[in-house]
Amino acid sequence: MVYSARGATYIELGKLDQAIADFDAALALNSNLVDALANRAVARSRLGQEQSALQDFNAALALRPDNVTLLFNRGTTYNHLAKYDLAILDFDRAIALRPGDAGSIFARGISHRGLGNFTRAIQDFDSAIALKSDYDDVFAERGVTYAKQGLYDKAAPDFERAIALNSQNYNALANLAILHSRRKQWNLAVADFNRVINLRPRDADSIVMRANAQFHVENFEKAIMDCSAALTIDPKFALALYIRGLAKSKLGDGAGSSTDIAAARILDEKIAENYDRGYLIKE
Repeated sequence: MVYSARGATYIELGKLDQAIADFDAALALNSNLVDALANRAVARSRLGQEQSALQDFNAALALRPDNVTLLFNRGTTYNHLAKYDLAILDFDRAIALRPGDAGSIFARGISHRGLGNFTRAIQDFDSAIALKSDYDDVFAERGVTYAKQGLYDKAAPDFERAIALNSQNYNALANLAILHSRRKQWNLAVADFNRVINLRPRDADSIVMRANAQFHVENFEKAIMDCSAALTIDPKFALALYIRGLAKSKLGDGAGSSTDIAAARILDEKIAENYDRGYLIKE
C-alpha cells in the first residue's frame, strides 16, 4: 500500500519513472492491486508506452470489469493506438454504466471520427456539449471534425468558443490559425500564430506557418526571422529553408535565396509543388 500511495504522488509530481518503479514494487507483493495496475497504466500511457499501458488496463479490468474510469482510460488508450472499434466498445460500456458521462461520450466521438464516421462524431460532440457546456476540448474537437469536412464556417466558431473557454487550448488556437491560413486570411493567421507561439515557443511548425503568413502580407524580414528561428530548432526543416529562400529573393538577396531553396530541395524534392497548398488540421 505504501508503494502504491507513493507512486500515485509521483504521478501528481510528474515523476513517472519513479511512479512506475513504486507500482512495480507494490505489484511484486500483490499482483491483484487494481489501483497499482490502473495507475501504472496511466503513467505508462503518459510516457507513450501505450501497449504496456493496455496490458495493465486489461489486467485491472479483469478484476473490476464494471469500473467506468478503467473503461474510459482503456478506451482512450485504444484511441491513441487507432483501435477505434475497440475504443467504442469500452466507451459504450462506460456510458451504459454511467448514463450522461460527458467524458466518455466525447471520447467516443473521437473514435467515430477516427473511423471516418463524421456524422456520429458530431452527434456525440453535440451530446457532450449539451451535458457540459463549458467543455472546451469538445468544441475544439468538433471544430476539427467540421474542418476535416471542409465546413470552415462551422469550424471557426467552435475553435473561437474553445479559446473563449480556455485561452490556453493549444489545439483550438493552432487550428484556428491554420484555418485562417487555408482561407488566405493572412493577417488573422499572423495574430493567431502569435498566440500559439507564446504558448509553445519552440513549436517549429507554428513558427514556419507564421513565417508563411508574414511572407504573404509582405513582411519579408519577419518571415526570414521566423524561418531562421525554426531552423535553430530543426536544422533540416525543408519548408523553413524554402520560405526563407523566397523571402530573401523578395529582398534582392539572390545568392542567399538560391542557397536556401537548393538546400530545401535536397531535403524535399517536391517542396515547390507542396508549398502553400494548405496545412493539415491538427488532431
